[in-house]
Amino acid sequence: MPSINLTNNVGLNLGASSGDGFSTLERYLKNILTFKTPPSFDPLVNVPVESLQENSFPITISATGQGQFAVETATLNVQAGPSASLGLLQGADASLFLSSLDLEDTPATAGLVSFSLVGSVSLGAAAPLGQFTFDITNAGTLTLTSYYKAAASDTLGHAVVESIKALTIPHDLDDLKSIPAGAICQLDATGSVQFIASATLSFLNDPLAALTLEKLPSFTINASASATVETTVTHTSGHTLAIAKLPGGLLHLSLTLHTTDDFETSLTVSTGIAATIGGQDVLAFLLDDLNPGSSAAADSLAAEMPNAAQFKSDVKSAIDTALSASLGVSLKAALDRNTAKNRVFLFEIDLAQAEADPAAKSALLAALAGNFTALTRPGAQLTGIRSLDTVLTTTQTTTHTFALHLLGIFNAASVHQFIAESSFRASTNTHELILADESIQVVDNNLDAEKLRKLLLRDITLTLPASANTPEVTTPLTITYLDRQAAASRSQLQQFVNVLNFLNAPNTAAETLLNENSHNYGVCALSLSLALNPAQCKQLYLDPAGQPRTWDFYVGQVCRAQTAILANQPENAYRLQVYAATLAKWAALRDAGAPANQIRILRSLGLSSTNATLAVTDVVTTIWWASAMANYAQALANKKPLAKVAKAVLKDSNFGYGEPWMLLSAWTIAGRPAVNAAFTSSLIAPPKAAGGRSV
Repeated sequence: MPSINLTNNVGLNLGASSGDGFSTLERYLKNILTFKTPPSFDPLVNVPVESLQENSFPITISATGQGQFAVETATLNVQAGPSASLGLLQGADASLFLSSLDLEDTPATAGLVSFSLVGSVSLGAAAPLGQFTFDITNAGTLTLTSYYKAAASDTLGHAVVESIKALTIPHDLDDLKSIPAGAICQLDATGSVQFIASATLSFLNDPLAALTLEKLPSFTINASASATVETTVTHTSGHTLAIAKLPGGLLHLSLTLHTTDDFETSLTVSTGIAATIGGQDVLAFLLDDLNPGSSAAADSLAAEMPNAAQFKSDVKSAIDTALSASLGVSLKAALDRNTAKNRVFLFEIDLAQAEADPAAKSALLAALAGNFTALTRPGAQLTGIRSLDTVLTTTQTTTHTFALHLLGIFNAASVHQFIAESSFRASTNTHELILADESIQVVDNNLDAEKLRKLLLRDITLTLPASANTPEVTTPLTITYLDRQAAASRSQLQQFVNVLNFLNAPNTAAETLLNENSHNYGVCALSLSLALNPAQCKQLYLDPAGQPRTWDFYVGQVCRAQTAILANQPENAYRLQVYAATLAKWAALRDAGAPANQIRILRSLGLSSTNATLAVTDVVTTIWWASAMANYAQALANKKPLAKVAKAVLKDSNFGYGEPWMLLSAWTIAGRPAVNAAFTSSLIAPPKAAGGRSV
């Protein structure tokens, strides 16, 4: 009969064989597996567990030969050498471990004695992933641990034998039945698990012109829209599956992640199959976002597109990628706040009831192979299975904000035509989504935030005066700004705080995080959205008396915004010197012409040669924008065509804005209207979401 034996090769011989045909030792172990114990174990064998000290453990033991557990066509191979250990949890450590499974630590328990076995999994040629158990892949390493709740009278030797008897590979329901009452089995491995998470998506739509435009067309675009979707989340990293058998026969099953610091690479999300998002066709989803009720035109729109299938696939892929990053932030926050560290969910299972229900049985068997989608689907009603705890409720109440930039939509005859003829891209670092008129060269598959903002600054500068020149159109023009930092620095977080303060927006979370004086602020994001009606756009160019605003005025607005944004950042002190310069100096910089001449003026402000060279970009951008705005102001005041100004904007618009100074300037000039501002971080609890449509 296969068994696991412990020996010191002198006189100690402890054997563990359950004698139960359903147990792991009987079903899967194919040979006698013998481990040699070290000398440190000998004096402890007959000592009561309550008299032992936790700091004497773990004790490593070595297999004297190879062993094998065979599950169908998959095997767990145990190599000769140090491949197992004996452990002991007592006191607070034992209580913490038991509480992670919602189990009570009774006074009668002297400690948790464990036996851990390490092996590598090999799959047969046709074996599907997860056939062995849980999420183990071919050649993956598995640590299999069994725990025994030792009574005060139990010696260590007896407790070790009982823990070995409880060793369980949870391949099917018979394995779950064979777990002794009071025992706990645990698997630790690296692989992939799947579960369902609901997410609320909020899109900030940014419709812009890309070519010369005198007036805005009459069609309307939603400034923002939201939708709730169910997503399939795949996490590929280290996991722990723990199953406890309660004295009454119930099971507690939990999934825990080894770490939450790798979500950037370990988490992927799918909002649906093929070209659907939450079960809705991508084009219908997109049309609903831009203009509710227009989704019925999705089929006719697809027929007009040169490659609708590829377009749908690209949009869905970009949204999935963006949601993966955003969901990782909220999931990490929820896991870090959970009382059981890194626990994703915990279920209670009445095995007899679950086995009698085909849906519950199927869901449970899938979970044992690493697929928890049926168990975690919102609203799932599975006989004999109930959720005791899940962090996925947090993802349901978190809004994930995305910017959707519609570059050139106002140059199209309709929204329908624009989408039919547009190309689609997404920025690689901020995960902003871009639909662009075919005439715009947004063809870089690695479009980053800096390149995108150059396009946005140009297109915003083209669109605002057209809106100001179209008083009969009531649709607001939306300006958006999104900055997402995968590993935010203190300076970047300080900028976010400064921006929120400038806009009088809620900033408690960002301030709290900044005041922790940490060197790691996690994944941080700032999203801003400002909706301006035509009258407010006109206010950007004409003062209350109807007079055009001047170049000096716009330079002053940029300097004021940038001074606020860059405050309290030593590394940007030289830039603050530039924005503190007098208008006379700015005029000199404008008239200086070549960068070399501008550098000489910047050196006179006290900047080093290196910093003066770096500051030229700020100078040129500010001068360009102030000139474009002042020229538009003159044209609007004198009722002159905007085309001439637009040509200069298009010609000299190769500038970006790393900070949201343009949005802050527009907000100030327009009289500080309502602005949508949100800050998120993977290290803080996310805000609650607003409602949206379910798809």
